[in-house]
Amino acid sequence: MSTKAQRENCWSNQIGASQEEADDYNFAVQESKKVPATVKRNVELKRQAISKDAERQCRKDELGYPENKCYIDVIQGFKDYTYKETSKYGVPDMRLN
Repeated sequence: MSTKAQRENCWSNQIGASQEEADDYNFAVQESKKVPATVKRNVELKRQAISKDAERQCRKDELGYPENKCYIDVIQGFKDYTYKETSKYGVPDMRLN
C-alpha cells in the first residue's frame, strides 16, 4: 500500500512529465517553418497560461494548489488545442506522447 507521500510524489512526477511534454509540443510548433507566426504566438500564449488556467478552473487541494487530475486535464487541453491549430501545417500529433 502506498503512502500519501508516495502518491503525492507520483502525482508530482506525472505533472512534471506532462508539463515537459507540453513544452516539447510548443517547441515543435515554434521550430516549424510552416506554422504562421500568429498561430505560433497563440500556442505560446496558451502554453504560458496553463498554470493560470489550472488556478482558475480547478478545485484546490488541502494545501491550496489545483487538484492534480484537473491540472493534468488542463495540460491535455493545451495539447488538444495545439493539435487542432497546427496539424494542418504538418506539426506531428504529440497529444499522446
